[in-house]
Parts: sequence; structure tokens; C-alpha cells
Amino acid sequence: MATRPTRQIRSGLTRAATTSASRTLSSAPCGDWSKDLSESASNLPGPDFGCATQQNIAAMVADPRDLLGPRDQGPADATRRTTVIGKYEKGEATGAAKSPEQSVTVSQMSN
Repeated sequence: MATRPTRQIRSGLTRAATTSASRTLSSAPCGDWSKDLSESASNLPGPDFGCATQQNIAAMVADPRDLLGPRDQGPADATRRTTVIGKYEKGEATGAAKSPEQSVTVSQMSN
């Protein structure tokens, strides 16, 4: 499989890179303490600002292409849509019914 060049994803101060062949997301390693933030009159974020967030997003994203743009929509399910709209118009619940084991109140959680 041929690899395409790495694409840079930039959002504010966040920088990450993705390649189409590996389908992985990587970010620069954290730990850049090159500036003394206590002696900064510019009031700008330090070089490591948002690094932990970048690392966590890179670990959680299943498919980095989702960060580059939206996926194509699949075909609409007209049968399901008709069922849900019909129930809504009748005042019925549109979601799946829950069993008693799936229902809980806050007071039950504290025990």
C-alpha cells in the first residue's frame, strides 16, 4: 500500500499528523519546558499548552480521517423513520423499552 504524505491537522494551538496508510494519529511528545512561564509578560500560552489533550485525543481516535472531514452518509432508513414519526405523532415512546433491571434512580446509586 502506497502512503500519502503526512497531513497536518491544525486547530488553534493543536497540531497533529495523520497518514492514510497507517491510520494512526500522532502528536509531538509532551515535556517542552523551554520557557519560564513565570517570567512572561506577553500572557501567551507556553509551548506545551494542550499537549496532554492532544495525546489523549490521539489515543482515543479510532480513524484519524474523521478529523479531516465528515464521512459520507449511508442510505436513509425510511421504514425506521416512518415508525418513529408515527409513534411520536401518537404520543408513544420512540426509543426501546427498558427492563426494570436497566432503570435506576439516583437514590439507588448511593447504596
